[in-house]
Amino acid sequence: MVDTHVVDLYCGAGTLGLEALSREAADVLFVDGDKRNLVWVRRNLKTLQGEKEGRILHRRLPDGIDRSVGGSFDLVFSDPPYNCDVMRTIGERLIASDILSAQALWIHELSSKNAEPNELDGWELLKIRRYGDTMICVSKRVV
Repeated sequence: MVDTHVVDLYCGAGTLGLEALSREAADVLFVDGDKRNLVWVRRNLKTLQGEKEGRILHRRLPDGIDRSVGGSFDLVFSDPPYNCDVMRTIGERLIASDILSAQALWIHELSSKNAEPNELDGWELLKIRRYGDTMICVSKRVV
């Protein structure tokens, strides 16, 4: 993860993005629609040595994924609430927003009760893993 530019969508308390920073990501953008979650992210960043290359953005998702987010992200984490079926919308918005590097990877978490996703335009589905109630999908941007 060294020097990787990361965006953590639906970041919650920021666990995935914070792990990326601990593994020497260049920077992480934490995005969530709930200001209470972002308070926790800010506290956690301070606990982990002072907001090291972490930016915080309050944005309603998935609608808030657009060019104004800025950046050229190499890695995207998205972990929306399990009752939200937004994987296709997130994938489409990530491609349309032009905020991804050419080699971007996207790791999306959803309920294992959902049907396995089909291919999405602009993405190659690399792996699907199930862990109890959780399904993790790893996709690579197709340029």
